[in-house]
Amino acid sequence: MYAFGFGRAFANKDYPTVYIAGFVNNIWGIWRASNSLAEWNANAVDWVKIGEFPIGSFDTIRTVEGDMNIYGNVYIGFQGFGVIYGKIQ
Repeated sequence: MYAFGFGRAFANKDYPTVYIAGFVNNIWGIWRASNSLAEWNANAVDWVKIGEFPIGSFDTIRTVEGDMNIYGNVYIGFQGFGVIYGKIQ
């Protein structure tokens, strides 16, 4: 994993969404999980791939953070390229 962060909880949930930039099942991408603590403890996390190389940039991703006010908004910071913002449904 290269970076991870938290974002607003999914509708009617009381735990944050987790975003990562890294590998899930040996597949690179930007991933999102909105699972409960019980699912995390049971190792039953449902990762959803929301991107691969944002805006086609192969720059190293240094930070991923979800918006704590709007579910599905995510911010990605790169080593040298800057920051991008995405809205995922």
